[in-house]
Amino acid sequence: MQTHVVQAMRALFVLRRLRDTDETLPQLRTVHRRKGSYWPNRTFTPENEKIEASEVSLPMVMPEVYSMTRKPRGQCIILNNVHFDSCSESREGSEHDVDRMHALFTKFHFDVTTRSDLSAQDMKDLLKGVSKEESHKDADCLVVILMSHGKEGTIYGSDGQEVHLEPDVYGPFNNCNCSALQGKPKLFFIQACRGDEWDNGTDDVRETSDSSHRADEGSRMTSRRPSKRIPGVSDMYIAYATIPGYVALKNKQIGSWFLSAVSEVFTKHACTMSLDGLMERVHEKVMSYHAHDGSKQTPTVSKHGWRKGLFFNPGSHVQ
Repeated sequence: MQTHVVQAMRALFVLRRLRDTDETLPQLRTVHRRKGSYWPNRTFTPENEKIEASEVSLPMVMPEVYSMTRKPRGQCIILNNVHFDSCSESREGSEHDVDRMHALFTKFHFDVTTRSDLSAQDMKDLLKGVSKEESHKDADCLVVILMSHGKEGTIYGSDGQEVHLEPDVYGPFNNCNCSALQGKPKLFFIQACRGDEWDNGTDDVRETSDSSHRADEGSRMTSRRPSKRIPGVSDMYIAYATIPGYVALKNKQIGSWFLSAVSEVFTKHACTMSLDGLMERVHEKVMSYHAHDGSKQTPTVSKHGWRKGLFFNPGSHVQ
């Protein structure tokens, strides 16, 4: 049964990509078959020789997807710091984010744990303790959602002390420290400022530019000796509310821009879209917002050894 579900998710992933992009179409237009050989760079027209469907075999490469079928899927840890011992402003309104994320991931079949106003050391201890739990062996995934004040690479405990995202948050769940989650997706959603800069926006002049990227030719990799060793960090997907150096915005009445968009988009589209597709929609939605003074915000995603597609498979439309 699980194999059929995975195959169906792969097919859905391919169909969505074909719907959203026509990158494969030029290849199909410029390659056709005649008398057992392929003729590249030739466009098929009615004047060309007709080709029977049975003559052409175009393999459909099915992308791999992470297994997301167990109930529960795994743990979802929500840490929300609202009040601080120092003079930092209270994060009023974040309770709306907690409620939304708790409801969302409960419907996604996760065991959800919520904690508030933890000191930096308590946050570190909690995450390290979670990483050691045996329940991960029977899980498909882990989700960690952090909400607090922060700066680049750091969030703050309720005591005003720093918690470094690496190694304090991501480190406990790498392949060395959490073998039970090796090869399984680990998702992190970080609702915190990453600096003091404000994005005041700019005029949309719709200018475009082309760019090309080349791999560093000085770097080498070899596969002469097959190895069963795996990287120390893999299968991590980190979604940040904002780009490095900038603030993350929220509203006391509705909560944060970022997690509000995550809740809305995931609720509407998780039945049919992969995580990458969902986050593309989240980016579009957040980037469409603006504050009264015109301020803007841009979420960003960082992937570490992310190898497959991920579908939450909620089972039915999430209400």
